Amino acid sequence: MARTATMPLSMQLGLRPVSVTWLFISLTLLLLPHLTRMPFWVFLSAAVFMAWRYLHEKRGWALPNRLLRLLLVVLLLLGIVASYGTLLGRGPSTAMLVVAMGLKFVELRTRRDLLIILFLAYFTVLTHFLEQQSLVMSVYMVVVVWMLTTALINFNYRGDVSRRGLIASSRLSLVLLLQAAPILLVLYVVFPRLTSPLWAIPTDNSSAVTGLDDEMSPGRISRLSQSAEVAFRVKFHGEVPAANLRYWRGPVFWDFDGTSWRPGKFFTPRVLSREEFGEAVDYTVTLEPSQKPWLPVLDLPSTLLLDKLPPIALLLTGRLPQRWLFTEDFQLQSDKLVSQRLQYRVISHPHYRTDYLYEPMRSRALQLPDGMGDDIYQLARQLRAQYHSDEAVVTGMLRYFREQPFYYTLNPPPLGTHH
Repeated sequence: MARTATMPLSMQLGLRPVSVTWLFISLTLLLLPHLTRMPFWVFLSAAVFMAWRYLHEKRGWALPNRLLRLLLVVLLLLGIVASYGTLLGRGPSTAMLVVAMGLKFVELRTRRDLLIILFLAYFTVLTHFLEQQSLVMSVYMVVVVWMLTTALINFNYRGDVSRRGLIASSRLSLVLLLQAAPILLVLYVVFPRLTSPLWAIPTDNSSAVTGLDDEMSPGRISRLSQSAEVAFRVKFHGEVPAANLRYWRGPVFWDFDGTSWRPGKFFTPRVLSREEFGEAVDYTVTLEPSQKPWLPVLDLPSTLLLDKLPPIALLLTGRLPQRWLFTEDFQLQSDKLVSQRLQYRVISHPHYRTDYLYEPMRSRALQLPDGMGDDIYQLARQLRAQYHSDEAVVTGMLRYFREQPFYYTLNPPPLGTHH
């Protein structure tokens, strides 16, 4: 006991160079997949904190005092708010978990602190599966868990920890994971599949997934993640239309408050005026649960075919038989959220001409929010001065988008107001 009491704290915790190196490699591999998912400064700050502790053990660098640690916490929280716009949501929560794990290193004093770091690391493993559930990621995380478990076993040994002890810990870790594998397989087979998660994850305000939502806020999106989930399947009863004719009509946004677009409410039912020409397209859509009311259809739908009912011409907006709705902007909707797989058959005419907007719709489409930026008004005045008809203004705007260096990106910079 006397010998243990005189040993350096790092030795009491098992922080021999070989153990520290193993732990740092494990945590580095753990954080690497997040490098492309979160602001680089988050990853860099965690790496700096871990390197700071490593240099303290290797070269005796002084660790920050309590006041400096408190200042670092405040600065990191402010940085997360600046990057994500909030502290709530999947992205900000993951970033806080990463920086907390790094900060815990610089105040490592007891074996309890060391266990907290490892448990934070296990939680961080779970965050990767909120972004990606591929086989490659699963195998990668199994290796990381094996390394973390090895570190956990290693740091529970008292006294000096040699290289041979690290090898023994890694073997025991592998045995424990192999013993847990049958239990994992049994749970995978017998555990019920739920349509919703066991816990609710707040919506991330600064990141979005490619797809359809009931609100679009371009200025608040700083990152887009691609979703590989199937949205719907289509079976064409006849020749498949050309790619440029496969435009799927979903939600149409009308109301803009300066930062966000929303569908808004619709008007009283009325008869739609349109002219259809060319060949019709007959197809069946199998829609996966979306928790949204929209039913994707090829532009422009003309007839809805339901079992045991005669064909329904989509000429009058409002409620259709059963649970269907047809809106003034040619959207086919359900009167309830789509919570289970749904199949419907539609006939559409890709070639069509609609009537002019009647006055209430035209006024709504032209409304502007308060406080629009001067740059937008200046561009509009330039177009109106340059072109002398509405058609020419539209053509000029399309030319503007073609000639300017616009491009699609999954990492758009956050915008200010009224851009």
